[in-house]
Amino acid sequence: MPFLSVISGEESATSRLLNETLSRFDSLGFKLQKKNEGGDWFDLFAGLRTGGLFEGKRIFVVQSAELLGEFPERLEPFIEKESDCGAVLVYNNNYSKFFSPGTDGLLSVVKEKTVPKWNNQREKWLIDVAEDENICLDRDAASLLVEWVDDPEEIRAELNKLAAAIHSDSTITIELVRQLSLDEGRNCLLGFLDGISRCSVKSVARSLEQLRHNNVSLLYVITALFNRVRIALYVQHFSPQWKARIEKNLKVRNYQMKMVREMMKKYSVEDIDILALELMSLSYREKTGKSRGWNEFETIIFSFLSEADSKIK
Repeated sequence: MPFLSVISGEESATSRLLNETLSRFDSLGFKLQKKNEGGDWFDLFAGLRTGGLFEGKRIFVVQSAELLGEFPERLEPFIEKESDCGAVLVYNNNYSKFFSPGTDGLLSVVKEKTVPKWNNQREKWLIDVAEDENICLDRDAASLLVEWVDDPEEIRAELNKLAAAIHSDSTITIELVRQLSLDEGRNCLLGFLDGISRCSVKSVARSLEQLRHNNVSLLYVITALFNRVRIALYVQHFSPQWKARIEKNLKVRNYQMKMVREMMKKYSVEDIDILALELMSLSYREKTGKSRGWNEFETIIFSFLSEADSKIK
């Protein structure tokens, strides 16, 4: 009698979970005999029970297992916890609604781990993933990855790509993430935002030139800068006990907050307030075709930098 192994998760994750599950079965001597989508429960069990005497360990894979419908109670007595044959059933979440309580304890279930939505929780998740795979990942590198890459499976793929680029005993640093994980446009934008935060005229000028050369949308750059300035705006105008709520509501990640703290050291409250107002005004004019484009944006930026630079001196 066959065993049933269930994989449940988002579509982007089930492919990885299936590969991991098949690798595990392969190491146990199982051979993949059949792979199909949906089907019929009774046909599936008939196929699993009619193998040849000398066929050895074998498994079937059923993708889009939701198409099988509800599991028939008549087949419950035929499920084994361990067997030389079985089926791997791939569900896009919510597999439990297809099985009765009578199957509890009979199914082997592999579920995608829930990925947190919020800043440092998501960062910790990535660091834990790296540790599970014996990859040494710097905290700032993890923060930058979760800031720029939304999809968890894409983050995992980036992590493995970065790990393959270093020696096994080396650490994935923020410099390596910038070099290998960010495309040229995103790297330029990050350099521009960090240059603003650190009041680095040289870095800002170089990044602006690259952004213009790469035809990055001005509105995209304005929005990215405003999103960072907005965090500083809220933090400096609200009392410290609001900090956690601000970070949660604005989905502020650790790397962003680190750069915001840099910004608040370099500029006055008034300077940041004025920059936020000018960016909102320019954004509106850019959308309505009334701005002077990059020239006006650069005038605002270098005026902002010069104000801070004069105060530092």
